[in-house]
Amino acid sequence: MTEADIVIGTPEELIRYPLAKLLVRTPMTPAEAYAATERLRPLVQEVVGDRTVITVSGGSFIELSAPGVDKASGVGDLCRLLGIGRADVVAVGDHVNDLPLLQWAGRGVAMGDSHPDVLAAVAERTATNADEGLALVLEGLLEPPG
Repeated sequence: MTEADIVIGTPEELIRYPLAKLLVRTPMTPAEAYAATERLRPLVQEVVGDRTVITVSGGSFIELSAPGVDKASGVGDLCRLLGIGRADVVAVGDHVNDLPLLQWAGRGVAMGDSHPDVLAAVAERTATNADEGLALVLEGLLEPPG
C-alpha cells in the first residue's frame, strides 16, 4: 500500500471507493485514545452489526474490515499456498487484533504486556515488549533440540 492508496474523508465521500479496511481515528493523544477506543468499540459494533469485523490494535484507531478478513485468514491463506500446517505456526501478539491469529496458530503466545482480552484467551505468555519477549520466543525456536 502506498500513500496514494489512502483516502481520508467523510462517510459520504468514502462510499465511492472499494474499501478493504476502514480506520476510525479519534483526535486525541495516544494515551487518551486507548481508553476512548475501548469505550467506542462496542458502540461502533452496535452500529455496524455483523456487516464488518471491528478490532483495535492500540493507539487511536478502530479498524473495520470485511467479515472473515483478519490476521488468521491472511496467514492461513499463505500457509495453504506454502504447504505449511497450522500446527507448525507460531504467532506472537499483544492486542485484540491479534486474537484470531493467536487462536488459529498451533502455538499462540501473548506478550507479557498484552491487552487483558489477549491474556485471558491465550495460555502461553512471554516477557513484555520492553523485556524482549518476542526475542525470547524466537531464541527458543532457534535453540537446538535436547
